[in-house]
Amino acid sequence: MNIKHILVTRPEIQNKLFRSVVGKNGRTYFYNGNPTSVWMDGDQEGSGGRTISYEMMDGDTVSLKGPWNSNAKDLLEQTGIDLTKMSYSFGLVFRNRREALDFEAGKDVNPMMSDLQWTVGEFDGGEKRMMEALRHAYKGHLQIVNINSLGGVSIMTY
Repeated sequence: MNIKHILVTRPEIQNKLFRSVVGKNGRTYFYNGNPTSVWMDGDQEGSGGRTISYEMMDGDTVSLKGPWNSNAKDLLEQTGIDLTKMSYSFGLVFRNRREALDFEAGKDVNPMMSDLQWTVGEFDGGEKRMMEALRHAYKGHLQIVNINSLGGVSIMTY
């Protein structure tokens, strides 16, 4: 299985034109239908200080120096505009990290489980679908260990 085929079939965001709205924090947010393409004005130090231009719905072009990349959750909290369930994702489960890195590098791989259908939903939708499939396939025999950088450890058996 090769990632190039999967990425070529990725659905296109229909509307690439941007809208703008002012958030509760006073910052202007620029967004289109892509939940990973949310930007906000800032102190001109975001994006390495480079100028980024946005083609707006009304036909204008707005150029900002150093805008900050934001996210759909922040846009929702600040403006009430909800793009949080507009991400396209698919899911794969690999036996080890090396296989996952090979996949990311575009090499042919053979995952132990996959859901190669692009599905619209939450940003981590592919991961959630794979976890549900693993729980079903290994009911009572699946243990997931989660260790975070603050030293917390949780072990769940499914």
